[in-house]
Amino acid sequence: LQRKLEVLDAAPRLLSKGSIGLALLAAVSVWAAGPFQTHRAAYNNAHPYFGFIPILAYLYFRNLTPSLRERSVGLMANVGYHSLELYLLHHHAFLSNNGQALTVLVPGYPKINAVA
Repeated sequence: LQRKLEVLDAAPRLLSKGSIGLALLAAVSVWAAGPFQTHRAAYNNAHPYFGFIPILAYLYFRNLTPSLRERSVGLMANVGYHSLELYLLHHHAFLSNNGQALTVLVPGYPKINAVA
């Protein structure tokens, strides 16, 4: 869709990108005021149906212009680079007692596990 919009003239391109952006902002606003504000159990039940909305909006606005597509956020790139390793380490090294307890490397500071 983005490639098709990039070949349009300036006015139709801005109008189409703006209308899609406004629709996504409205969807994120409804999501933030509705399912995101519910209690944990209700949110967990609704998440499979509404969880894609903020991700879709992020992806759209992240790729809105060619200059935005060329840049990246260092933190996101770093998390993406290490996410598989952290996931495997979490499930194989830090969880004990069949996933019911967390092994902590530094007592009182469980978040240090992600840094170690």
